[in-house]
Order: sequence, then C-alpha cells, then structure tokens
Amino acid sequence: MRALVLQSALFSFIFCAPINFFYVVSDTYAYTAGLRSDYLLLRVWAVVLPALILVFLGRHTLLAVLNKHLRWQYGIVLILCVLTQLLSLVPLVSVFHLTQIILIALASILLFKQKNTHWDTIKAAVWVTLLFQTALGTYQVLTQSSLMGYALLGEPSIPTIGLSSAHFFGVETILAYGSTAHPNILAGMGALFSGIIVAHTPTKKESMLAIAVASWLCLFTLSVSGAAALLITLVAYFRPNVQRYITTKRVVVLILISLCLPLLVSNYTDNQSISRRALLLENAARTTWNHPLGTGIGQSTLFTSPTLMSTEIARFVQPVHNVFVLFLEEWGVVIGVFVFWLIYKHRRYFSAYSATLLPLLLWDHYLLSMESGVALLCIYLALTSMSAKQHE
Repeated sequence: MRALVLQSALFSFIFCAPINFFYVVSDTYAYTAGLRSDYLLLRVWAVVLPALILVFLGRHTLLAVLNKHLRWQYGIVLILCVLTQLLSLVPLVSVFHLTQIILIALASILLFKQKNTHWDTIKAAVWVTLLFQTALGTYQVLTQSSLMGYALLGEPSIPTIGLSSAHFFGVETILAYGSTAHPNILAGMGALFSGIIVAHTPTKKESMLAIAVASWLCLFTLSVSGAAALLITLVAYFRPNVQRYITTKRVVVLILISLCLPLLVSNYTDNQSISRRALLLENAARTTWNHPLGTGIGQSTLFTSPTLMSTEIARFVQPVHNVFVLFLEEWGVVIGVFVFWLIYKHRRYFSAYSATLLPLLLWDHYLLSMESGVALLCIYLALTSMSAKQHE
C-alpha cells in the first residue's frame, strides 16, 4: 500500500509541476502602485500537495541524506535567508514562497533517490504530462478557445484580453498555453521533459518522438527560449561529448553576454520585448545595489521604479527576465554568492543535458518566480544530474 501511495505521489508531483493551478489564500498584498502583481499573491500551488506527501513518506530517507551532506555553513545561510524574509516589506509573501520552495526541493531530492527504483512510474508521468499539455495546447490554437477553463488544472480562459498572440497567415492567433501560465512555460516544459526522456532512453525512436512533440509545442508557442533549450537537447543527444566544451568560464561569458546584449541593442531598436527586458535589467541592478540583502522572495515587483510604472510596461509588472539576476535581487547577494559557489563546487554532477536549462534561465524568470517553475527546475535537475557512482 505504501509503495502504491509513493508511486502515485511521484506521478502527481511530476504531472502537477507545470500547471498554473493554485488556491489563493489572500490577495491583500498583491498590488503595487495600483497594479495587481500575481507574484505577490498568498497562494498554495497544486504541486505542493504531492510534494508534501512525498516528503512525509520519504522523511527517513531525507533525514539520512541531510545528516550526511549538511554542514554548519548551510545552517548559517538558511538562518540568514529566513531572517531576510522576515525583515522584508511583506514577510508573509516571502514565507509562503520559501516554505513551498523548500517542500519542492525536498521532494525533488527524494525523486533523485527514487529515480532508479521507480523509473517506470516517473517515465510514465513525464510522457503523460508532455502529451496532455501538447494535446491541450494544440486544441487551444486550433479552436481559439479553452477546453474547460481554469477548472481543468489551471487552463486559461480563451479568448481573454492580455493573452499572448501572434499572426499566423495574416490572422491574429492566441498561442498555446496548455494549463500553464504562459506559452514560454509550456514550451520550456516540452524542452525539459523531452530532455528527461532523451537522457534516459536508449532507443532512438522514442527519443525522436519526444523531440518531435516538444518541437510541435515550440511551433504553437513561438517560444525562442523553448526552441533554444530544445536545440541544446538535440546537440547533447547527437554529440554526447559536448559536455567537455561546457566550461565554467564559457558559461560565465554567456551569462554576461545575455545581460549586456539587451542593454546595448535596446538603443538601436524599437522592439518592445528587448526594450522591456533592458528596462527590467536596469531596474533589477538598481534594486540589488540598494538592497544587497535582497528584497524578499517574490517581492521584486514591489520595487519596480516609477519610471517603469509610467510607461507601457506598467500593464504587465514582471520580474527581470533572468533567473541569475532575479535570484540576487530577491534572495540577496550573500545567499546568491553562496548558492553560486555550491553550483560551482558540484558542477561535476551536471550532465550534458543540464545545459538545456541555460536559455530558460537566461531569457526568462518562471523557473524561480513561480513555484510551478521551481518544480520544473528541480525535477529536471533531479532526473538528469549524475549520482556520485555515475560520475565515478
């Protein structure tokens, strides 16, 4: 019975990861300069429920892992992190975010430990999620309507003003959402879940099928970051030795280029997307300088500058579109440096498929700003990272 509950929780944890389904406890703090910011909602995400069940069922395994790997330095950083959230402008928002992120991270550790024992369940969950979201997104694009609306695991109501759209054959068409919060998240999920399948599947037929499904999603979402992530998955599949070319210096250079490029290009183009990204980058840099200990998790939109508020950007107050910058802005420089050091220290456990994350981390924010995104990030790392034995 316990094994069945564990397998069900593993399946549900993966299936619920990308969905934009949550319960709003309060929206009291969800307004900044008169504009509603969803990132300031006190909400409990659907993915947290199976995560909580997993943590409860695997509590002994988790305790053993934590006892083996935790150091006193980690405890100091955790205390600093909690204090920073309590001293933020809206402590309750940060505490809500932090609690759910910790639960998701712990569940993902258990997923990493169980991936060999319960691989069939995990693989089935990845495939079902990928196919479900693809089918729903395809239906939305072809019919330009929702299947059931929010009741279907967070599906957006189509048509609604403000949804992302593009012109196909001269006709304005709402892009595919699935039951995610944005087409970029749907495409990112496709790239990540196809990457999980490709990384663990010895048969070329199944790998190509997963990539084909993810490519279909990129077509119906027109997501540049999703397409770039999928391209890296293809390179990692056909050139397994590419990992040796992914050095720390090259990744740092890529991050710096991704930061400087929008700032430089925005002076020579009228493209709204680039201009918005540049303004958000400038605002994040200014906020980080003024608040080196962090704004508090989920609270970056509270510090959107008056200049930004007076422009067209005001209608979609969002975090900066770069996870590394957003992490420094919200979590603080001290915690940011510590986490980046941890990543560097454990870089040998990343596989070639870990590079798939780079476009999503550099060009968007949902892998950190939303619990559904955090779940996608943690699940992908848990299922594509190497164990100590594999590394040896």
